[in-house]
Amino acid sequence: MHTWKKRMGVAVGHTLEYYDLAVYSALSVYISQIFFPQYAFGKYAYLYVWVTIALRYLIRPLGGFIIGSYADKYGRRATLIVTSFIMGLATLVMASLPDYNTIGIWAPCLFILMQLIQAFSFGGEYPTTIAFLMENAHKKEYARIGTILGGTPFISVIFSLFIVFLVQLNLTETEMLDFGWRIPLLIGLFNITFSYYFKVQLLESRDFKASQKTSIQPWAVLRIFLIVGPLFVIFYGNSVSSKMLIEQVTSDPELRAYLPILFNFIYVIAICVIGFLIDKYSDCYTVLKKNYLCMIIFAIPVYALQSVGSVSSLIVSQVFITLFTSITLCASNPICFLQTEMKNRTTSLALGINLGAAFFGGTTPLMIQYLSLKGLVYVGALMAFVPILFFIAMCIQKEKFSALHALKN
Repeated sequence: MHTWKKRMGVAVGHTLEYYDLAVYSALSVYISQIFFPQYAFGKYAYLYVWVTIALRYLIRPLGGFIIGSYADKYGRRATLIVTSFIMGLATLVMASLPDYNTIGIWAPCLFILMQLIQAFSFGGEYPTTIAFLMENAHKKEYARIGTILGGTPFISVIFSLFIVFLVQLNLTETEMLDFGWRIPLLIGLFNITFSYYFKVQLLESRDFKASQKTSIQPWAVLRIFLIVGPLFVIFYGNSVSSKMLIEQVTSDPELRAYLPILFNFIYVIAICVIGFLIDKYSDCYTVLKKNYLCMIIFAIPVYALQSVGSVSSLIVSQVFITLFTSITLCASNPICFLQTEMKNRTTSLALGINLGAAFFGGTTPLMIQYLSLKGLVYVGALMAFVPILFFIAMCIQKEKFSALHALKN
């Protein structure tokens, strides 16, 4: 059984690799001007930054399948070390790239290639981390492990926003475009070096059994795809609601830079508390099911509160959204793990999660942006609908899914 010290070491490494993904969004304004200047790419040059994000989602299933297969054949530890190396190499190249003015079209091409390599690696790293942390764990540890997995995106966002904010605070706009944008990426390289160190210290999962032949568990992949649908939609819905609250509370640009850091910190605390309480008093399946039932009933009025216009209604709404989001992030990954058997587990996890990321993660930001223009009550309607996917997943081959039944009992 893995000790919590080893689990936290994996969590630190996982957080540091998420940092490189989070910092891209924080630097998007500068990346657009450096690699996709308007004089070369036209009036809507900034859209190429978001096209790159879409391509990242599309490459993740391929990375998940190939790296997941490697993890099933050669072990989780070896795979986590390989993914750290790939992420580090791509980050180093990206931070060293000349701009468009220096090497022309090669600059954006190489930049996009490095982004795709990172996404390819992350597509395999994330499900491998889930398998490594969950294997050998007691069922009364599942929610706290889910906390490690669900909390890392927020910690990474906090870290990336803080680093970018500090760099912007000390450099001029010209200096940011000249060399300042490279600093957060180079810090990310140090992060991945630490991640590599933590992973080298790990021992292989005691229950790991090498799969001789690459294959998938098709019903498990389908269930996982449906389970992560609400996870991605709710995660992005939370980002919209947080932005609304910040815009209502203050118009101060400096305060608006601080508040996202504060909000993400609150989410980390909420996820930690909820994970502890679930393990102590209940289980992931029961709590997630009740959470989704509450969302089906209350999501529309909760999001409608954000349109009232008062700060108090926004705060009340945000409290409910924080609970919905924290429980979903805390409990979903353990439930995904329980859909699989040992043979070709990581490959199946990787396909289900990354196909879900490509479909739901790739479309949800645009969908929520469109619905929010129509009215936040429509965003609430989307939030009330997506939990149904979880209940559909639980009905697929229910009689064959003994592991989840054991968890419920």
